Amino acid sequence: MKHLNFLVLAFLSLLISNSVFSQTSSTTVTYSGFQACGGCTVCGADYWCIGIHGSYCGDVPNCDSRTFFDPVPAGNVVTNVTMNYWAASCAGAAINGSVNGFSVPVAYDGNTGCLCDDNPCGLTSSASQNFPCGLPGYVYGGNNTLQICVGTGEYDPSVCLSRIELVFTYVSPDVITPSISPSGPTSFCPGGSVTLDAGSGYPSYHWNTGATSQTISATTTGTYTVTVTSITGCTSGTSSINVNVHTPPAPNITGSNNYCTGSSSLLNAGSYSSYIWSTGASSQTINATSANNPISVTVTDGNGCYGVSPAVNVNPLSLPTPSITGTLSYCAGTGTNLDAGGPYSFYFWSNGANGQNTTVTTANNPVSVTVTDGNGCSGASSSVYVTENSLPTPVITGSLTYCPISSASLDAGVYSSYLWSTGATSQTITATTADNPISVTVTDANGCTGISPSVNV
Repeated sequence: MKHLNFLVLAFLSLLISNSVFSQTSSTTVTYSGFQACGGCTVCGADYWCIGIHGSYCGDVPNCDSRTFFDPVPAGNVVTNVTMNYWAASCAGAAINGSVNGFSVPVAYDGNTGCLCDDNPCGLTSSASQNFPCGLPGYVYGGNNTLQICVGTGEYDPSVCLSRIELVFTYVSPDVITPSISPSGPTSFCPGGSVTLDAGSGYPSYHWNTGATSQTISATTTGTYTVTVTSITGCTSGTSSINVNVHTPPAPNITGSNNYCTGSSSLLNAGSYSSYIWSTGASSQTINATSANNPISVTVTDGNGCYGVSPAVNVNPLSLPTPSITGTLSYCAGTGTNLDAGGPYSFYFWSNGANGQNTTVTTANNPVSVTVTDGNGCSGASSSVYVTENSLPTPVITGSLTYCPISSASLDAGVYSSYLWSTGATSQTITATTADNPISVTVTDANGCTGISPSVNV
């Protein structure tokens, strides 16, 4: 009767290979059944033959499958399978072993276990296969299938097995958690850089920049990612880090590019941490004249980055030069109208007036005006003085009597113009009683007018 016995032999060996901590576990699969068919004892134990035609037990198939329970401690990965064969035959048969369909190299039985030999059986042959990234399809913590096959040709020799020892090499699964270490701040100003280190001890590195070295130099903004491979080459891990290159400040000088002669332009560089003007000033604002041209400023922002403004020029503007025009004298009881010229944007007279024209008297002496033009520049006129002229006081002279059928001759005195109550405009007139009362209005050389007392003839 066929039966399969599992003898689990557990042993550990500490092996250091490529810096990986590896261990082994084994299990033995025994073969039996031929003694029940009349076969002899081999090595003091039963055996089973594969690929025999017309044996004690009749025709036996070319392949035989047996199950075994996983001997590997939980949480590990099988990286090598070694099959040690104890064969009762010695015909050089090819032994094709596989676990769950994944083969190990072919082994051939030797001459240490010839069938029914009285000598104890020895290890006939071995075959080993590496699975660096783990034995595919292997059932951890469960049953797996061991299959042994021999050749299918008519003359291919069979193999008779007493037992097979399965030795499994295993390691702890690779868990890779690379960490990128920057050599300094990962935020910096244009022109700067930071070295990114993915750590040592990995066989290979692949950065998203295309680099394959352990370290790279980052000079631009972005996310830098590295993928590293484990020592076994089976597992990879990634790590990322963000790098930020600050946008440099771009100062722009504001303020008036023009200023009034005798003053200066107020220029402003904007709000930053520090300033160095081409004039040597270190404040946010400066007062500049054309002597400072061209004018620029270098600023530093809160990140320590600097930027230089475009250069500007400032230009002096001529001051307005108002001149007071008008008559600088007036007749008593009036005033004179003075004109500051223009047009200007603003006027301020010494008498408090704020228009282009103002009427003044001697009480306002001296008279001046300050004007402001469209550029905001101010200029003052020269002072002037006004004179008050007395009014003329004409007196009518002449005979205030006359003979009938004649007239009286009257004289207003010497003036520039005359207007008598009779309508006459000469210095002298002849009048009769019909003209009574008689008066004259005169204008003198200053343009002042006066009225005489009335007379009767």
